[in-house]
Amino acid sequence: MSVSNLYLVVLIWLAAMTGAIAQPNPIATFDAALAAQTKENNAAKSIALYQELVQSEQLSPEVFNNLGLAYLSNNQLGKAIVSFERALWLQPNHADAQYNLQAAQQRIVSPIAATESAFFVRWWNAAIGVFSSTSWAIIFLLLFAIAIGALGTGHWLQKPIFRAVAIGVLLVSIFPFVFGWQQRAILFDQTKAIIIKKEVGLRQNPQLVSPEMELIHEGIAVRILEEKNTWTKVQLPNYLVGWIPSKMIVRVKKL
Repeated sequence: MSVSNLYLVVLIWLAAMTGAIAQPNPIATFDAALAAQTKENNAAKSIALYQELVQSEQLSPEVFNNLGLAYLSNNQLGKAIVSFERALWLQPNHADAQYNLQAAQQRIVSPIAATESAFFVRWWNAAIGVFSSTSWAIIFLLLFAIAIGALGTGHWLQKPIFRAVAIGVLLVSIFPFVFGWQQRAILFDQTKAIIIKKEVGLRQNPQLVSPEMELIHEGIAVRILEEKNTWTKVQLPNYLVGWIPSKMIVRVKKL
């Protein structure tokens, strides 16, 4: 190997080692953030360190749950709720995030009650949430396979009762298919957002001179309908629709 080639190999090796050393250790960063949060009582420092983990795509429900607690300590209710929501997005049954989200929502100055849905809608939504989209898909495939396998076995299907049961199982398999599809749609829904400013006026049109219809407080969840320049059209839990400045909200599922 010539001297020039050896020099090039050494440079490549040094660059690789430098890059490896420069990479932050996510475990060390998490421990430092936790120490700043619990021992140093430094909310701002812990927020910065947790945000480093988020920016480096070290996403976990524990990171978002702790980040939410840090935001609460820093009197940033809206961002705390966003963080708890993101923890539950990653792990819907995370007990600490569920408790902390409910506790944070109780701090909202003027919560807006959602319009009561019809019984069938409530039942349907409850049924969708029983299993994950993957579980619904497995149930659908099992029922579908049983029904198709039975229908393909002709000798015992000559009896009407067995034929009716096989067709019934095939029809029932439609429900887990639909539930799984809707559960997946909910999982990847990016229209939910949280108000992160102390208060903001909901306006009829996307301009400050437009009449203010309602005053919305920090932490309230809205549904994004449309975006126009620096304004966003949102729907409140009571289905009231209007415009607010885009900087006043943060999407739950857009990191």
